[in-house]
Amino acid sequence: PKSAITRQDFAVMVSRTIDLYFWTPKPHRDGSHFSDEAEISDYAKEAVSYLASAGIINGITADTFGVGSEISRQDMAVMIARILNGKNIPVTQTSEEFDDDFDITDYAKNAVYKVRDAGIINGYEDGSFRPDQTVTYAEAIKMIVCALGYGEMNVGAEGTAWYAKYLATATQLKFLDGAGGQI
Repeated sequence: PKSAITRQDFAVMVSRTIDLYFWTPKPHRDGSHFSDEAEISDYAKEAVSYLASAGIINGITADTFGVGSEISRQDMAVMIARILNGKNIPVTQTSEEFDDDFDITDYAKNAVYKVRDAGIINGYEDGSFRPDQTVTYAEAIKMIVCALGYGEMNVGAEGTAWYAKYLATATQLKFLDGAGGQI
């Protein structure tokens, strides 16, 4: 759970979550049209196609998905905000900007603050967001669990990993089924 998550593995988790908890009926899946589509792992092809056709995930360029690329915090925030668009989620408005607000790319800025204000993603103790930092599997799981409305979870017993309860919840909710990588 501590290793960085790839774009295709995050796509699988998000697609599975959408299938289980968000959209009924599912959006039309007309396939992705990325130049590196042949490199997408078999377990992730349908998820990437699904999310691309639904407008949730874009490539790292107009025609390249970025199969082996890790996902950044700001890109994950954008995808989660797109999923939640139109959903009634509780928001705690704050006008505070992250100390590194100037590093958040313009296309991601609104999404970052939207998911932050909804309690899905946090900044760091030093006041930064670190938009270009890659996301670990554990962080991705936490954000998806929080997007489902479960909110912050206490660590629990001393010596327990901070993500243990999120991982247990994700396993129970079954959105990790079919995801590859380091879960």
